[in-house]
Amino acid sequence: MQVYLGLDHKYQTFNGWSFDTGAIGYLNPDREYYSQLWGNVNKKITFSPQTKLTFFTGFNYAIDRPDTINEVILSSRSSSVFIGSSAQWKRLSLSANYNFEGLLPNSLESRLVLNLKFAMSDRLSLSGYYTPINQNTSRSLYGANASLRLGKEYNSPSLSLGWSNTEYRFNNGFTQSDNVFTMVLRVVQPSNP
Repeated sequence: MQVYLGLDHKYQTFNGWSFDTGAIGYLNPDREYYSQLWGNVNKKITFSPQTKLTFFTGFNYAIDRPDTINEVILSSRSSSVFIGSSAQWKRLSLSANYNFEGLLPNSLESRLVLNLKFAMSDRLSLSGYYTPINQNTSRSLYGANASLRLGKEYNSPSLSLGWSNTEYRFNNGFTQSDNVFTMVLRVVQPSNP
């Protein structure tokens, strides 16, 4: 049983600013459930209903996430400080997100992710990403995804096909690269009458 206490607050203005902050504390933290502080700030600039530009920044501070499972020492990191932007023009969207390393204890390594998405229709979209900077020991360098909504309703089931190239770097200098293929069928609650 996990005992925790948390709170969060969201605020949005009429001129495109949104703020999100929160905290959660666990009495007995483990690798999955641990105390955190987080905050995000977004600024959306709307030029037209189909043209938007968004700037965002935020942080997630993992306060007491353990480094071990039983006697095994893990080097996975959890804290992050990031900045980014996204642009949408009609059916095309582009985004860039940079994570700074070392600003918080147990921070993720430096990482820059570039995303491109094209909605071919209201039901079919194609997307891809590339990470030209990624200093993490386990990292996905690039990948692509196709998503198809199987009905006309907003929350109709959807099928997603994905591919990613993942690289693992070990302390002894050995590197392993894998191509990972996924197929996900999402089924959600039907819409309210």
